[in-house]
Amino acid sequence: MQNPAYIGIVENAAILIAIAVIYDFIWLKFERRRKFILQLLLGFLITAIGIILMRSPWIYVDGIVFDTRSVLLTISGLFFGGVTTIIATGLIALYRLYLGGGGVLMGIAVILSASTVSLLWRKLRPHIIKEKRIGEVYLVALAVHVVMIACIIFLPKENRLPTLLTIWWPVIVIYPTATMLIAYLLFKRDENWENKEKVKESERRFRLFTEHASDIIFVYRLKPQYGFDYVSPSATRITGYTPEEHYADPNLGFKLVHPDDKPLLESFFAGKNFDKPITLRWKKKDGTVIWTEQHNVPIYDENGELTAIHGIARDITQR
Repeated sequence: MQNPAYIGIVENAAILIAIAVIYDFIWLKFERRRKFILQLLLGFLITAIGIILMRSPWIYVDGIVFDTRSVLLTISGLFFGGVTTIIATGLIALYRLYLGGGGVLMGIAVILSASTVSLLWRKLRPHIIKEKRIGEVYLVALAVHVVMIACIIFLPKENRLPTLLTIWWPVIVIYPTATMLIAYLLFKRDENWENKEKVKESERRFRLFTEHASDIIFVYRLKPQYGFDYVSPSATRITGYTPEEHYADPNLGFKLVHPDDKPLLESFFAGKNFDKPITLRWKKKDGTVIWTEQHNVPIYDENGELTAIHGIARDITQR
């Protein structure tokens, strides 16, 4: 044996991390545009990973090699589906045929069985990925690798028992566990993308709400330095100052306040009654005086220190 089992397994595990990159930056990114051409591309990418795995094998005897192609194809069948996995299966099987040796029949049988079991399981149990059933992924991997052990029958007779005694423990113990861990990693990447989509949707709704609000909605940062983090477009109509002018001048909010009402604003900050409404007169950009009612929500950090004020200011001059 030229390469101890644990060395081959570690090398293969490192290579398999590439499938997480493919899943994250291609499969999930283009979730809504999974055209045939994309699945075709992924089939070739997974084929490339499979060939790299087969070029970093655990060698039992000359012509009989072992690697984690079964893990790769199980993950592909469960996560990427039919087109991608069938392409990868066919090309990887052809490459194994090209390599030849006494273990070629077993190698091809393992490739075909891993893809078949995972694809059939995905077909019969379609919620395994959607519901992130990690325990069931382990069962799929276990089934795949039990079949892999059975494929030893395709080896030359004199190699069957020695091979079985040597490979049974990594194939039955380590391979299913590795498959489950990779699946867990992919599930976490899936969750991250779902959270990103939720944040984007939340931001879209916030913008939609604030951009059509009749009141001024603002976020005023107090630490690490004063300044507006957000001012709604309605500020232009009410004060004459655009949101960009607010961002450029951190003190604009104080300059807006009528000189006679500035002591009231100062006492408001000194008393730290930020959760109570305050009524102030503002001088607009054109000099017009208006009355405003402001409701605030104080934001504190983990040390209890005030870091920002989220507020809504309404023009109550008519009232």
